[in-house]
Amino acid sequence: MFDYEYYYDSNDTEWPDYEDFLLNHFDKCEENINATLEIKPSRIYGAGNGVFAKRDIRAFEIIQRFYGEEAPSDQVRSYDEELYCFDTGVGYKIYPSPDCIVRYINDTVKLNSFNKKIGRHPIQHNTEFECWKVGPTEAYVFVYAIEDIPKGEELYIDYGNSYW
Repeated sequence: MFDYEYYYDSNDTEWPDYEDFLLNHFDKCEENINATLEIKPSRIYGAGNGVFAKRDIRAFEIIQRFYGEEAPSDQVRSYDEELYCFDTGVGYKIYPSPDCIVRYINDTVKLNSFNKKIGRHPIQHNTEFECWKVGPTEAYVFVYAIEDIPKGEELYIDYGNSYW
């Protein structure tokens, strides 16, 4: 779970508004996204591209907002589009934009099934999705680091049981 308190400045007299806080951080992330992440061939055999850190990323750092086209949750699209959408739980899904770099973060399930076969230790995901509901019909979805990620390391995320 994302730790909002991690970003709280103890010198502030009051907590910032959630929505203002998120939008401020999303803007900072987007300004620096090309200095933070790069897309290149994944270390997971057969996975295609992956996302790699171009600089050290701190634990609990917001990496990027998961953004794209919003559509009603009951709308169904092609199989491929449905695989990579995120249901916000407030009546709509987000189908990621092609320039939303975090859409290319891979899950470790395939890699870990291979590692198990050859006797290697499993690799854990180092990022997570977070969905903050800021109203009855609005939410922000973002990806954040759950541990320190060194420069050059591939980012991994848990897609969840419903994906597999």
